[in-house]
Amino acid sequence: MSETLSNTPEGAENFKAPQNTSKVAQSERFRTPELERPLTVEESLDKFEHILKTAQSLVFATDLDGTVLPFAQDPRDCKVDPLAKDSLVRLQNSGIPIVVMTGRSGADGAAKIEVPGSIIVGTAGWEVYKTDPNNPSQGESIIDEQFQPHSQQITNLLGGIRNEFLT
Repeated sequence: MSETLSNTPEGAENFKAPQNTSKVAQSERFRTPELERPLTVEESLDKFEHILKTAQSLVFATDLDGTVLPFAQDPRDCKVDPLAKDSLVRLQNSGIPIVVMTGRSGADGAAKIEVPGSIIVGTAGWEVYKTDPNNPSQGESIIDEQFQPHSQQITNLLGGIRNEFLT
């Protein structure tokens, strides 16, 4: 059964995965609970294409350090991988929201990836930083209300720990 959804992300209909050359039956290709084996690259791309074409809404979520941002000896020296940044921008421009999770502050994470309109879940989850849709170097930090009374204490503690490791 195939149906076209009017709210499929723009550009998804043009996404073409490489031809799947495996002999896995259609009904088994998308079985997910307990796979007997990992999916092949071709099967993964085929599944991704299926999700893009049939999902009512999508969000792309990723970790920052060691994923989009290769590790460096000094975390301040990390630079976003250009291909990763290009991919994130292309996804964002096609209407797929970008969420990046990091132990860094939201502002630092946003400054590292520079993707306008992205959402950074920073400081190990207690902060949500929404970048400006027109200027990725600006945004708004929203601190979970349960942490609000303790935000300065947490910031000082995390800053002190960071300084211990960087000195």
